[in-house]
Amino acid sequence: AVPGDDAQRVRAGGIELSETAEPGEAPPPGTGRGTASVSLSRASTLKSDMDGGDLPTRIPYERDKTIRFLAPSAILAAQADGHYTHLLNGQEVLFCPWSISRLEEALDRGAFVRTHRSFIVNRNHINGFRRDGNKAYCLVGDDEDLEIPVSRGRIAELRELLDIA
Repeated sequence: AVPGDDAQRVRAGGIELSETAEPGEAPPPGTGRGTASVSLSRASTLKSDMDGGDLPTRIPYERDKTIRFLAPSAILAAQADGHYTHLLNGQEVLFCPWSISRLEEALDRGAFVRTHRSFIVNRNHINGFRRDGNKAYCLVGDDEDLEIPVSRGRIAELRELLDIA
């Protein structure tokens, strides 16, 4: 990504991510809301619980050599980072070992929308839409700093989804 290219960056509570971040690079630890901790030895049991064909009730993320889980409803947005994903929950940025494609398949398509090749947004947390020339952004969560880019090809679809067409 080119510095200043807003289509490739997202600001989240003072933390800026870009597609040039190193894969596996975890963000600074935070407090997290709606999370549950599980040891690595329990991960395979939980995975088999989620392989029943239903959508998972928890999305994995890693912190301090521990796999933890986040309810999909707590995810405001997700950003691709190579073969991994960063989950934005309004409090912190969490490292998810899944690719954005796998995450998109696991999430409820009625609740989540792809706004850009690198971003998925929880429709229930969109609180605004902003145009800046030929660029567009979803305003997500309660924090005014969380702007998720919308690609030009998805602007019309998102405006229709938000009933502002």
